[in-house]
Amino acid sequence: ATTVSRALGDGTAIDFQAASLSWAFPIALKLEAVEVDRPGLPSLQAESMVAKPSIGALLGGNPGGTVEADGIYNGQIKVSVSNGKKTEAGSRQDVQANLTEIELGELTKAFRRAGLIGFSVLGTVDSTAMLSIDPAMREQPEADVSLQGKSLGVPSFSVPIPNFGALQTPTLQFSRFEFKGKMNEGKIQIEDFLFGQSSDPLSGRIRGEIGMMVERTQNGQVVTKPGALDLRIEFTVSKGMNESLTKSGAALALMVVEKFKKPGPDGDRYAFRAQAPVMGAPPTLSALP
Repeated sequence: ATTVSRALGDGTAIDFQAASLSWAFPIALKLEAVEVDRPGLPSLQAESMVAKPSIGALLGGNPGGTVEADGIYNGQIKVSVSNGKKTEAGSRQDVQANLTEIELGELTKAFRRAGLIGFSVLGTVDSTAMLSIDPAMREQPEADVSLQGKSLGVPSFSVPIPNFGALQTPTLQFSRFEFKGKMNEGKIQIEDFLFGQSSDPLSGRIRGEIGMMVERTQNGQVVTKPGALDLRIEFTVSKGMNESLTKSGAALALMVVEKFKKPGPDGDRYAFRAQAPVMGAPPTLSALP
């Protein structure tokens, strides 16, 4: 483990209790009680990890094979890498990832320890992703991603507001959480993002696209460059949630979209379109037809 950590460099540390190699076809390397730490990233722990390299791909000079991890954030992950289609820029790599029963409580705990977020999310998620990349980044990545969440919840947390003080958010609970999207030609296309149901305090859907170019810098780093934003947003806030927002002061956030509100018997519905020349810039809001 020490030798591997030194070889990886960049402050990466890997530890495991046991390693075994199977020469049966396909050749497999198994590590038990694995822990990987890298500066600026959440700690990764798994009960076991099995790597099955593709000999044919390695002989061809390309990475390939399958890695499976059990007990990672109390769930399972399987990632397969293979040769993809050939284009004018060269050969692409295909990556398929499957995540099963990942516990968001454990995942966000790791992110909190790394100082990346200041709140927790509860529940479990399953996800399937197909990714096609040009290793030299001469062409933009292509991806298909789907995600389903079960009994998702966000406990109340405090948000510091400059010149205002701390704002306490209400506890959120979503009985449904589904995302389906694509990445193509430097854009993230949100085909459908559904959260909550009519019985939940907050529910709605988001569709649209966000510009996101992936580039490789002169020093070899891969960076993302955000582009234009165009989203169609609809959500409903129940009467009980409205009361909680008002008591905590968080209702001020809804003042920005107050003119798009339509009161109903069970709560207030908001529907609007948000457009911006680049993600992060103040968006232009307009009513949805």
